[in-house]
Amino acid sequence: MEGTDRPHRTRDVQQFFAKNGIRDAFPVKGPGFFCFEGTATDDWRDRTVHVTFLADLTFDQWLRTSRR
Repeated sequence: MEGTDRPHRTRDVQQFFAKNGIRDAFPVKGPGFFCFEGTATDDWRDRTVHVTFLADLTFDQWLRTSRR
C-alpha cells in the first residue's frame, strides 16, 4: 500500500492511517462525503471530507486531508 495508491475499502484508509501514527480514526460513508470517527479525531477541527468515493483521493491525500 503506497501513498500514491487509491483505497477501495474504509479499512484500507484506517490501516494506512495507523501506519502513519494515527490510531483509532476511521472513515464512515455518508451521502457524498466521509466523516472520520474515533478517539483520534476528538481534537480535529473538521472531520468531514466531501468526496463520493474513497478512490477519489490517494492515500497521501487522505492523510493530508486528515491533518488539516
